[in-house]
Formats: sequence, C-alpha cells, structure tokens
Amino acid sequence: MTAPHPALAGDRPRPWLDRAAAVTLALGWAFVLVFIYYSFRAKFSIPYVDDWSWLVSLQDHAWTTGLWSPHNEHVIVIPRLLVWLDFWIWGWPGYATLIAAILSHAAMAAILISTCRDRTRKEARLLSGAVLVLMFLTYELQGVVFPSSVNFPLVAVFATLSIASLARCADARSQPATTRWVLISAALSVMAMLCLTNGLFVPFVLVGLSIAIGLPRSTTAALLGLAVLGPIVRFALGGMPGTVLTASSGAVARFAMAMLAGPLASLSPQLSVVVGVLYVGGAFWGAYRLFQSPVKSSSRALLVGNIWFVLMSAGMAAMGRAQFDLSVGAESRYTELAALGWASLLLLVPKGTIRKPVGVFAGALLPACALLGLPLQVFIGQVWAAKADHLDVASLVLTVGLRDPNWIWRIHPGGESYIDPVLPQLRARGIGFVDFPERGVQLPPGSSCTGTMHAIETPTPQGGVKVHGHVQEAGTTLRIVDGESRVAGLGKPAPIVQLPRATANDLVWAELDIWRGRLDTTGDWLGFAAWGSGPPYRAELMDGEGRVVCQLPIDCCTPAPRPPVRGEIVVRGSMPEGFLDSADCSTITGWAWDPIRQMEALDVAISVSNGDRTMVKASEFRPDLEMRLLGDGRHGFVVGAPVLPIAPGTWRVDATIAATGVPLHGSPKTITCP
Repeated sequence: MTAPHPALAGDRPRPWLDRAAAVTLALGWAFVLVFIYYSFRAKFSIPYVDDWSWLVSLQDHAWTTGLWSPHNEHVIVIPRLLVWLDFWIWGWPGYATLIAAILSHAAMAAILISTCRDRTRKEARLLSGAVLVLMFLTYELQGVVFPSSVNFPLVAVFATLSIASLARCADARSQPATTRWVLISAALSVMAMLCLTNGLFVPFVLVGLSIAIGLPRSTTAALLGLAVLGPIVRFALGGMPGTVLTASSGAVARFAMAMLAGPLASLSPQLSVVVGVLYVGGAFWGAYRLFQSPVKSSSRALLVGNIWFVLMSAGMAAMGRAQFDLSVGAESRYTELAALGWASLLLLVPKGTIRKPVGVFAGALLPACALLGLPLQVFIGQVWAAKADHLDVASLVLTVGLRDPNWIWRIHPGGESYIDPVLPQLRARGIGFVDFPERGVQLPPGSSCTGTMHAIETPTPQGGVKVHGHVQEAGTTLRIVDGESRVAGLGKPAPIVQLPRATANDLVWAELDIWRGRLDTTGDWLGFAAWGSGPPYRAELMDGEGRVVCQLPIDCCTPAPRPPVRGEIVVRGSMPEGFLDSADCSTITGWAWDPIRQMEALDVAISVSNGDRTMVKASEFRPDLEMRLLGDGRHGFVVGAPVLPIAPGTWRVDATIAATGVPLHGSPKTITCP
C-alpha cells in the first residue's frame, strides 16, 4: 500500500520549524562551548572549603581509614581518590577532577541524546539542542570548578550509565547478552554508591526497571539484595547522619519540590514548589506509561529510571536540608541533578508530538528560550570566574602569612583550624600559592609608576597591612616592600569585589555594573604584607619575567571605605552564620548575621538542657564585628539573668539560628552551676 502524503497525514511542511530545530541544536553547542571555557577559566586555584578536609584525609592511613571515612554524611571513595590523584600528580590545582566532571556531563548528554535516534530529524535536532542546553548550564559549574564537588557529576553519570545498561536488556536478543548488561549495571550502581549517598537509590531504581521490562525474578531478587546491602554497608561505615529527619515532613516535601525546580528556587521559592510538583506528576506519568506499554522500550526505561533517580535524590537531600531556606535547593550542585531529570522528562514526550499544536509551540519556545538564555549563560560563567579570582587573591594571606580573618573566611568559613593541618604537606609538595621565596630580600629603588596606593593596618595578631590601589602601567605581580627595602608582601590584580566576605549577591551586582559600564577594574591591585620594619612602604610592579617595571609609594595607613549596601538579587548564596562565644551561669554571648541581608537582625534561639528556653535578637553593637566587616557590627547578643535564670547543676547550652534551627559555631557548650 502506498503511504499517504505527509500533508494528508497532518504533517504539513513547516520550513520555519526545520530552521528552529537547527537553531536550537546550534545554540545547544554554543552552551557546551561556553561551559567548557568557563570550566577552565573559573577553576579554583587553591583548595576551597571541603577540599581542605579531603586533603587532611591523606594523612590518616590514606588507603584505609582516610579513604573510607565519611565526609559529612557521605562515603565518597571515588571522588576522594580523584582529589588525591590530583594532589600526587600536579600538587594543586590538578585536572583529574576537572576532566572527570566535564566528561560526566558529556556522557550524560550523549546517553540522553541517543534516545532520539528513532525520531525524525526535526524532532531529534530540537530535543538534542534542548538537552545540551540543560546539561551544560554554567549555573552547574560548582561540580566542576572545585574538586570536592565532583561527587555530584560523578554520581549522576554512574547512575545514568547503570540505568542505561539495565535498560538495554529490553532490547537484548539472548540470555548471555541480558546477563552481561545486568552485571555491568550492578557494577556501575556500586560505583554510584561510592560517590555520594544518593547513589544508594540506584539499585532500587534498577529493581523497578527489572520488573517493568520483565526480567527474570532471580535477576530482580539479586538487584534487590544489592539495594538492601548498600545502605547496610553505608551505615556500618558511617553511622546514621545527624541531620536526617530533623525537620517536619511538610518541610521535607517543600524542600524536595524546590530542589526539583533548579535555579528557579533562587528567584521564587513558592513558584519552585509548584514546578517541583509538576515534575513529580511527570515522574508518575512516565512510570505508568512504562508499566502499561506492551512493547518495552530501552529508551523509555532509561528516561523513566533517570527521572525516578532524581526524584529520590531530591527526597534524600531534603531529609538533611529541609531546615534551611527553600532557596538552598537551588544550589548549583543540586541543579545538576534537576537538569538531568528535566532533560529526561522532556525526551519522554511521545514521538510525533511536533506535528501537533503543542509540538509547534515547543518548536518556537525552545529556540527562543535558548537564545534568551545564552547571555545569561555567559553572565553566570563570569560570576563564577569572579569568584575564582576572589579566591586567588585571598590565597595571598597564606602566601604572606598574614592571617586576615576576613580573607581566611573566603578560603574556608570555618577558619584557620581547617586550613593549618594541610599547609605542611602543600609546602612539602612545593605548591606555588604557599611559597614566598622573596620574603626579606632587599631591593634597590626603581623608576616611578603612575597611580596611587593605600595601606590599611589589618586586625591580625601577626601585624600587617592590606594594600590596594591603581597602577596605570601593566604588570603581572605587585611586590610590597617595607621601610628597609625588604620584600614584605605580594599583590595580585584586584577582584571585582574587594570586600573579603563577598557573597554571590555582591558578585552578581559587580558583574552587572561591569556590563552596564559602571565599573572598570583595569589596573586595580590588592595585596597583603607583613608589618616588617614598618612604613614607608612602596609597591613594585613586576613583569612576567620578574623584572621591575616601576614603583610607587604607598600611603600608610588610611581607613578602608565600607562597601555600599546593595539590593538583594540572589535570594540565597550563603547561609546565616554565627558563633556562641561564651556561656556561663550568668551570661551567654555570641553573634549571628546573614551575609545577604546584612542589616537585618537575626533571632537566635537559646536552650538549656534543664528545659529553659528563650529567644534573643542579635542586634547588639560589637566593634570586633564591625572590624571584621560583618554588616554594621550590630549583630551581637547577650543573654543573662533574669531573662534566662540557670538552676544549679551541669547543663548543655545550645544556640541556633531561630529561622532554620542551624546551630551556631561553638554550640553546644557545657556549664556547671554551683
């Protein structure tokens, strides 16, 4: 029988739709190129937050205790091995984790796009472009640019590979082929379990797929055994995480929905819950279609498996994070999973949909969204690059040995106690950012630069200065020389935000100012120096070959201008922090503040184990907080009798951020009252 003409079949030629599909695919590849560029441009040059404790684990029986010890609530064997590989090959920074993260994104995108092979060329181009956009958002760079977040792309790719391998059994023509794919799938699921705790859900997804595609009961039973064994081994190694189920079931559900909405939770937490509910609906719809299909499709099984893995991951994250603001669910590492889920859900749309009105609408909407999103893709990449530059300048306080607490916070909010244990092994490996061979070298004067430099005395026990200013001439390094002409410090091109405690909100504002032509940092420098012999200080500009270009005097010592208070753009980007400084039988003191809402006084909940509780507003002025650039310094609190009378006995005192239940650093404390 002759096939009907496409026009008679309702598939009228639409040249504009062909062009829209081609444009979407081209924009998808543009997203890929931008993502790869910023993966290298924004790569963090020094260890950041969790990287420090991962490197410490090298000192503690690395191949036994160090390798298997939990980090937070996770057993992260494979990511930790990659970080160690980086350290032993390159020192720091290395490229093993960077390449692994980029390849993980590429592998997930390739597997998803492969499900388009039986669609028309028009549909395949449209959907492939949309998948590339979702899987290569620069918003997701957190899992790429600093090593200790590589666990997120790794767990996602191993989960996808495991689900895809088992799905191949639906197309297998022989028992040996089926057995081979099952074994490969099981091995990959173990790899996922060794990357992050949500990898424990992969075998449960495999069990559901095994039933859906009709594998033998023995196979389903074996996968179920693996699913049960995984949590048993995990909790035998690391115990029960302390953060699990500390929030109500309603809060857990809301956080999970917000996480499924990805970056939208940063803009509107309420709308993100609605979008998350839509995702859950799609997950049930996909599972229903898979179980009802008389002909089992490997592509459909893969997509449904991915969707349910992401749904379970959101639930697991919510159990440990639900006490935080909903917008925390928009953090980059979580968005990586949300993007995988939405890409899978998009590909689950039935073939031929593009011929229908809804498909025509999608054919116009997808390229339009990608086109509008491309400038945002570049902008977010620039914000990540600014954060990397900020961290690079912060490393100078370690190079010079000037422990400025504000810039130490930029490297690790926990302070020096997290950094100091690693410095000896970094120095032993000759890592550049902790090496300062020119310290104390005496230099002759040189020709004059054009510009101005100012020094501000820093509040550090070692004594020292922070230097900032502008030099018109070009150079690569700034040396800071003391009154005896000895090298006392170093400077680097200034980050776009010279505030050490810059948050995501500050970085976004600064990038906006640059794009609008209101901010130009060309020629700006920022550096740190030990006090040495004291003033007069001078700055020497060096070229790439270590030659002095010029020099200029440094005015010492002027007060630092306080940064402007900007409107809130990023809802979240850092979480409230604080410290329980002291607790005794008469007085409890501490501080708390929100780096985003800097002028807002937070409520702190104080509880004593004898049952006494009270709420205090952290609004007391403290000069030390003002000096540390914590807002206007009005973030301290003091609680004493008769507000909180403490009876005789030995008691535990807890202090938490009232809105989230997150404990302050230094909490709890134990007191004994006579």
